[in-house]
Amino acid sequence: ILMAVFIKEGGILGVFSFATYMQLFSTTLGRINKELTKPFIYLVPEPPFAKLLHSLREMLPGALVEAVVIFIPVGIILNLNSPEICACILARVSFSLLFTAGNLVVEQFWSGASRALTIFLFFVVMAALSAPGVVLAIVISSNLVLISRDFVMFLIMAVVNIPVSLLVLFLCRNMLQYAELNY
Repeated sequence: ILMAVFIKEGGILGVFSFATYMQLFSTTLGRINKELTKPFIYLVPEPPFAKLLHSLREMLPGALVEAVVIFIPVGIILNLNSPEICACILARVSFSLLFTAGNLVVEQFWSGASRALTIFLFFVVMAALSAPGVVLAIVISSNLVLISRDFVMFLIMAVVNIPVSLLVLFLCRNMLQYAELNY
């Protein structure tokens, strides 16, 4: 919100980018990452993929509230219309799903690596997972304008990020099968 006040002339894209960058760190400290190191999630009598989806379902209300609390005031400060605010909120929630899925990839494949290497790989994986949505949003928003260019851009990012997140979760679906593999 303070960033919107300081760079009001920069528009919503700069504020959204900064808020999404900060979201990387809040998502990393989320509850699902803490649960992977405890034995309780492994004892739930559900298939591993269902456990991951339930963990995401638990995370979604908090991500939605966080996005609403951030982007309604930001939208008012930057004089955005309500569809643009809603698209920002949807894109923010989709990035929350994407960052959680990316964190699960890093945990599954590089959990035993050094802390510095894990952080580096975390940023590489996040950039790779968010690249399709960002590239498609830029390409499509330059050719298609529905309400505004920003609206189309945030909507496309959300539409791409959600399936990418679910695909990553599906590919990591067996990570909760054996607790010993994640220590």
